[in-house]
Amino acid sequence: MAPRASGSAGHRAFRRSPPWGVLGIVFVAMALKADALLASPGLLLEIAVPLLLLYAINLLLSTLMARA
Repeated sequence: MAPRASGSAGHRAFRRSPPWGVLGIVFVAMALKADALLASPGLLLEIAVPLLLLYAINLLLSTLMARA
């Protein structure tokens, strides 16, 4: 099996795809948990804090790697 070229159509399509799929998954997941979140608002903090930390670390690492 020959390796695919870096400029293949699949690679270009992935690069141009917007993050709507990921945002849709997050929206659906939150909608499915809506009853539990309304019953216990503290649960939202338990979900949001690690998620925000993950994105902050991701932003920091990607910024540092881009500058190197």
